[in-house]
Amino acid sequence: MTSSPSKTILVLGASWCGIPVSHQLLRALPDDYTLTLINPSTTLYYNVAAVRAVAKDSAPGLGPNNSNIFVPFVPGFEKYGPKFTFLQGRATNVNPETNTVTYLPLSDDQHGSASSSSPEQTIEYAQLIIATGSRAHGDWPFKNSAPLPHLKAALKKTQDQIIAANTIVLAGGGPTSVETIGEIATLHPEKKVILVSASDTLLPTAPAKVGNIAERTLKQLNVEVRKNLRVESYEAGEVLLSNGEKIQADLYVPTYGLIPNTEFMPKELLAVHNSTVKVNANLRTTVENIWALGDVVDCMCKRLMIVPAMVPVVSANVLAVVKGSDEELKTYDEKKLLDAMFVPIGGRFGKGTGHIGGYKIPGLVVWAAKGRTMLMGNPKDFAEGRMMPGFAKV
Repeated sequence: MTSSPSKTILVLGASWCGIPVSHQLLRALPDDYTLTLINPSTTLYYNVAAVRAVAKDSAPGLGPNNSNIFVPFVPGFEKYGPKFTFLQGRATNVNPETNTVTYLPLSDDQHGSASSSSPEQTIEYAQLIIATGSRAHGDWPFKNSAPLPHLKAALKKTQDQIIAANTIVLAGGGPTSVETIGEIATLHPEKKVILVSASDTLLPTAPAKVGNIAERTLKQLNVEVRKNLRVESYEAGEVLLSNGEKIQADLYVPTYGLIPNTEFMPKELLAVHNSTVKVNANLRTTVENIWALGDVVDCMCKRLMIVPAMVPVVSANVLAVVKGSDEELKTYDEKKLLDAMFVPIGGRFGKGTGHIGGYKIPGLVVWAAKGRTMLMGNPKDFAEGRMMPGFAKV
């Protein structure tokens, strides 16, 4: 690897991890260092509420046209002056040999696309932090990986498809699946909705009693739950299940699994089995000045609880390196994460389930803590770098 004269900390991705790690670094970087943040969008997509937003335009608590879930994050960095630079774009290549990243400039025009007058650009870095996150299968708007107009268009398309459909099939059995179909069943009770899960219980990473409550609550909303089955294909309005059964459906939504946004990364830095970024306990890759955090990392837990655990590790370690005091770097230990899950179902009073450390949480608590407002009191605090998930301070 060639040594770079640059004193730029380059962060790729501005969502749950990229925003807070950038703020933490900017507050403590040596005077001769700067930080540049590259992201396709200028707004934080508050996707905690995406499960409600996809179900209906102007959904309860989300504002007109669900506008409250889109929060500008760039103004929160203005206080750092010339130490901070924001570049709207998408990384297309990382070259560890030259310490450079190539990116395609983007703009929030009506299509959210690249400008033909803006060819790819290259920027040098001293330290590179990968926080590009992941995306859902297809163009379903559960994650933020596109300029705002594209994301809004995808959200509106999904809402229109749900309105037009009579029978809707969702595949998956995790929190996103349960929350999404619960919202659809509540906001569109006239629809026939079917949830297909490959597991023998819903919410398979939670205690069985929690999954059983989720199933019972969904059935109260007239959701048909099919377990121990996979969706093999969806063609011409027909869902083919792994047992050979066929279901006629107007809409099919896969709500399982994530695709890491790592197409620009060198293959040798990625895990072979899922294309996430390989890191050690310090959240450092095999290249000493490249780090990664969030669900782009090769780790088991992909929930928001990893954010307040990973962000301080990366910011402290990068600061230690640039200050020349990296003898003892901080470590991230997934085993120390609090095992917790809050799954509101439909947003109605007292509806939901979850657990903390294996102990079941009453539905009323889940509703009050999350389901009533989908935590909509906090988007600006997250976008402006004052708070992380779990209400941890940045």
